[in-house]
Amino acid sequence: MNKNFLKFISIIIIALVFMYAFSASYTADSVDNISYVIALAIDTNEGEKNLQVTFEFMDTSTFSKEGSSNSNTAIIDTINASSIYSAINLLNAYIGKKVNLSHCKVIVFSDEYAKKGISEEVSELMNNIQIRPSTNIIICKGRAVEYIQKSTSQLEKILTKYYDIFPNSSEYTGYTSNIMIGNFYNYLTTKDSGNIAILGGLNPEISSSEDSSSKSSSEGSTSDKSSPESKPNADVPLSQMIAGNAPILGERGTENIGLAVLKNGAYVGDLTAIDTLCHTLINGEVNSFLLTINNTEIYEKYIDISLFENTPPKIKVDVSGDSPTITIDIKLVGRIAGIKDGINYSDQPNDLDLEKISTAAKKSLEDYILAYLNKTSKNFGCDIDFFYNYAKRNFLTLQEWNDYDWTSKYPNAKFNVNVDSRIYYSLLNSD
Repeated sequence: MNKNFLKFISIIIIALVFMYAFSASYTADSVDNISYVIALAIDTNEGEKNLQVTFEFMDTSTFSKEGSSNSNTAIIDTINASSIYSAINLLNAYIGKKVNLSHCKVIVFSDEYAKKGISEEVSELMNNIQIRPSTNIIICKGRAVEYIQKSTSQLEKILTKYYDIFPNSSEYTGYTSNIMIGNFYNYLTTKDSGNIAILGGLNPEISSSEDSSSKSSSEGSTSDKSSPESKPNADVPLSQMIAGNAPILGERGTENIGLAVLKNGAYVGDLTAIDTLCHTLINGEVNSFLLTINNTEIYEKYIDISLFENTPPKIKVDVSGDSPTITIDIKLVGRIAGIKDGINYSDQPNDLDLEKISTAAKKSLEDYILAYLNKTSKNFGCDIDFFYNYAKRNFLTLQEWNDYDWTSKYPNAKFNVNVDSRIYYSLLNSD
């Protein structure tokens, strides 16, 4: 009798434990009751509520049982509010689900909004425990809502894939950089440095819709978005190229080329593709990149060179003078990728002077880097390469460093740039 009673009590206890353990499945935090944001766009809005927040969600109904998505369907909602938290609260009521930012890939600010300063918004987002430090920060040339509306193409079957992979192109092009909100916030709170964000822009995409094509034909329009002639600045050089003016036409309606410069949390200017390459070189962020040599004294045609980082850059800062002197040593190795003449250069190695080509690559890169450093120090007046970390090593105490006043000294800094570039026909036969 006692055994049966104990058995009955045990069953009751186990049942109660299971009921309690699984009761959380029916709360507001259940997966079925949560909507995950994959992108956030912030624009200006006229009126008392001067903030327009756009949320992009993935339509999970487009996924098959095998776990793949059949389309790039997105759900986009826009709300006018006084703050990001207010917008989230309103959206919770509108969609009937709890908005969650733990899967947010990118946060996009329009350039118009960023000019007013984004310190408060970034701080607000960093105080949200759902935001991951790896979330990318983008400043868009144009409306941020249009950026997220046009960021996907048929190349990606899963909507979030593009947001995941595009910052990685910095490692093999140097034309952008992987700017994450965690690092962005750290430098935002440091008075000695400026800040940078990924520069995004809108691209006149080629429409794949037959309806769009027929509509253009019926209207007899002379401006066809699928025509290269409709793309402005088709021959823009890298020294002037930024997101929005690159000679690219494609299915995706956005570009990410260059960087946005921020001073005291406000957007103050842009870095071009070649400026960004210089930044990534100085900071050791680019593993390989392409450099085109156009010097008729060396060769009558263009020469494309693939360059690779040989060792991490070496940086020294001398603060003994009235202005800091910054010395940067960069060591690269490369090979000839191609020559614009249709000749197989590997069969005729004696036709090229590798010493001259190496010298031309060295001079080109040194000129580019010096121009970039003078632009950021003189024009923008802020240290976005974080040289202050090297300058601090010259001081014994924090008070001595504060008395030095790096922010006032840096705009007058002097730069010494030394590039060692060794070019070979092929890296297989290099020393």
